[in-house]
This record gives sequence, C-alpha cells and structure tokens, in this order.
Amino acid sequence: MSVVLVFLNPLASGFEKETGAIGAHKDMFTQLPFQNLPGPDEIKKDFVRLEFTPLGDPELKMFFLAPKDWKTQPITVKKKTLKRDHMTTVPLVLVTSPKLRARIEVNYTRVPEAVDLKEWSLAYLKGNRLKLLNSQPGEFSGRKVFDTLVKAPKGEHVRMTFSRHKDRIVIFACSTAKLAYPEFAQIFGLATVSFKMAS
Repeated sequence: MSVVLVFLNPLASGFEKETGAIGAHKDMFTQLPFQNLPGPDEIKKDFVRLEFTPLGDPELKMFFLAPKDWKTQPITVKKKTLKRDHMTTVPLVLVTSPKLRARIEVNYTRVPEAVDLKEWSLAYLKGNRLKLLNSQPGEFSGRKVFDTLVKAPKGEHVRMTFSRHKDRIVIFACSTAKLAYPEFAQIFGLATVSFKMAS
C-alpha cells in the first residue's frame, strides 16, 4: 500500500501556520543523511540511474539513483485523478527493493506557486496523520526541499521530501519498516539527494 496517503487539501480545509520550532535532533545525519553517502566507486558498482517521463509529460521527466536490483513497478493513473490533481496526489513512479522490503514513490499535487512549501508540507503531514519525527530544509541537486522523516499510521518510517516544481509540489517518499530504516537510510539518502526533475 502506498505511504503517500489520500490527500487532504490544506488549501480547501484551511490550516494554521506552524508555530512550534522543529529542532534539529542530534541524530539528524543518521536519520536524514545527505552527506557522506556512497561514493563514485560504490555507485558505479551497486547503483543505476533510473530515468522516467511519467504520463509522457516532458515537464515531469526525472531521474534518481537506486540499487541495481530494485525494480520499477507499473502505475496506472485514472483520468479523473489527473483532472483533480489540485485535490489529490498523482502517482508518477514506484520502485521496490527485492522482497518488497522498501519502496520509493514519486507523487505530485498541483499547488499555487504563492503557497509556502514548508507550510503546505506540514499541513499535508498533519492532514494525513503522518507523525513528524525529524525535518530539515535543504537544497538537493539544485532544488530547494523540505526534507522530513515521518511515521506512517501503520508504523512504517518514511523519508518524505517535498520540493516545488512550478505549480506542482512533488513528494519523493522512501519507506520501509521502522526496524529496517537504518539498513536503508543510505540508499534513501542517495536516491533523495540525486533526484532531479526537468522543471
């Protein structure tokens, strides 16, 4: 089941500005690594650059690094979902590890460009009952991001990274069981940092 849950539109329901500070935890670099990731030799040996053009839309062309033995899964997007892309998330990419122990998903929703990325992201997490464990702003591969670690309702740990691409907010989500998260943290980090879109 997808961890990018049914989308509750913060713009339609209204949301309050986040006032509590989100502290940088001492284990930030182990939970949300973005430095000291696999180097060129390891990448050449164990990883592959996956490229996609979802929905045949050149503005959605993207790529990221993933282990060579991970598999791309087929996705079907209904026309009514595309027509309501301002009210729901649109699935674009799904990649899974062997034995389906971990997954990488890419989704988007259409959001007016005036809306603040961090505020929208926090409202999205709250609306979908995703517990925020850690977060950091950043810039990965030339895109500004709001990078989070969340706990999903069924206990999965998800590195969910939000970035704006014109009038779309893209959600790059890497998930696995809580106890398996340390095993996949570096893989998730490399995928997250290397992710890049045309727009």
